[in-house]
Amino acid sequence: MIKKIVLVIWVVVISFRLFAQDNTLNSEHSPTKAAVLSAIIPGGGQFYNKKYWKIPLVYGGLTIFGLFTYNYNSKYVKFKNSYKELYTTNPNGFIIVENNQYTLEGLNIMQNYYHRRRDLYGLMFLGWYFLNIIDATVDAYLFDYDVSENLSFRAIPYYDSNFLVCFFKINLKI
Repeated sequence: MIKKIVLVIWVVVISFRLFAQDNTLNSEHSPTKAAVLSAIIPGGGQFYNKKYWKIPLVYGGLTIFGLFTYNYNSKYVKFKNSYKELYTTNPNGFIIVENNQYTLEGLNIMQNYYHRRRDLYGLMFLGWYFLNIIDATVDAYLFDYDVSENLSFRAIPYYDSNFLVCFFKINLKI
């Protein structure tokens, strides 16, 4: 019974598709080209879409996450090498790294800390890179759509003694 109700609701919702604009525009603006340009050269898709103000944001995010990844990787390697050195020379002693004394346990803790941070910022770098591609693709799909002030939507509730009805009015001034 519930499956039938869900099926009926789904058919009703799908059958009332509203399009605010003509979807059959013959545009030479390609979302695929924007995605490929952004994948090859970060910011290339934004340049293709004429969204020039987004290019510094793309490179700023990639630079910040890249520098954090590099920094945490350098410290991870330093603590990893110090751990190996202390383990081979004097396992019960200590070693000085960045003006602090560390035992094997302390070196292991710091090594794991920087390893996790390096991986986290590396994933953020990749996420920012893929967000750049997704943004270029979505902007290319919406390149020809009108987003002016002439678009409006108004819902008018109407109460009758027998029914509660809600009318929807869409105004398009093209």
